[in-house]
Amino acid sequence: MKRLLLLSNDSKLKNSFIEYYKDSSFYCIKVSNTIDNININKFDAIILDYFMCNQDGYNIVKGIKTDTFLFIILPNIRINMFSILKDVTINYLFFKPVNMSSFDRIINLFFYNGLVSYRRELLNLFKELGLSYKLLGTKYLFFIISAVLNENIEINEKLYDLASEHFNVDVNNIIKDISYAIKTCFDNPSNLELKKEIFGYSYSSRTWAVSNLTFIYNICIYISYCAQEKEYIKKN
Repeated sequence: MKRLLLLSNDSKLKNSFIEYYKDSSFYCIKVSNTIDNININKFDAIILDYFMCNQDGYNIVKGIKTDTFLFIILPNIRINMFSILKDVTINYLFFKPVNMSSFDRIINLFFYNGLVSYRRELLNLFKELGLSYKLLGTKYLFFIISAVLNENIEINEKLYDLASEHFNVDVNNIIKDISYAIKTCFDNPSNLELKKEIFGYSYSSRTWAVSNLTFIYNICIYISYCAQEKEYIKKN
């Protein structure tokens, strides 16, 4: 998992990053409005809101080691930062307001050779299936399925350990909460035809006969091979 550090005192910008990456399976983000007591070279990328109050942006970037990616965010004004920081490697410049989907695509190009996160597809599909985001199990499912799709992780019981480590939650609770989220999904009468399409003979309208790993496997297959033509799932 790649570690990102956002340095900014812009509360709207910080909240956008926290919300967007809160369930990410391959990015962990820390936000701060100061570099005090932070070793910036422990991060894989620094996202610097350059004109922060009471901060010297130039000295911050000068302290970044060469193998750490540097993304700079500027207000939407004409300014040649490449000239100002001509002796510093800037990987990409962004302007406010930052579009998080665009930002995500750019950093995926640097870290994962343009890997598609499937975030939007999963959010839409979960909504269509009637999975409740009020349940912890839905959050764990989102994390696990994202990991399988994005990092080509094998579908087996080790996925529970992955989620347990990420969320610092006991494995048995992960399994129990996922099972409950799946049960509520099938108890929800919405979009029965879609459920039959995805889960086939594994699905019964009278019972929730889909195991955790079967649910995860079928969702991954559907997202990877079948969902592109659906009207409610559109790639940006």
